[in-house]
Amino acid sequence: MTTLKGDKKADELLPFEVYLANVAVKCEFNDGGTGRVGFLYDSVKDQLKWARLSVKNHIGTIFKVGQILALSEDDYKKAKVKAMNMSSSSIAETLIAAFGDGK
Repeated sequence: MTTLKGDKKADELLPFEVYLANVAVKCEFNDGGTGRVGFLYDSVKDQLKWARLSVKNHIGTIFKVGQILALSEDDYKKAKVKAMNMSSSSIAETLIAAFGDGK
């Protein structure tokens, strides 16, 4: 069994990653003018509540998963190459900018 776009096998995922992935696959997509753009807010909020997870703490992560799943195959490959070429410090800076430093 493989996960998002076939990059990582399910048995390599941490239990919490599997749990979040199971929440994400139940969310409904938001269709924009150019096709899928991510998940619907209400769908993500409901799925997190039903899974007894904090909406405040996890909605950003689920939205990012939705954005990745909505990418076309070509856009996904471009984003993957860009992410693989980033240094550890720039990845950390990007994550802190997106989600905060947790302090």
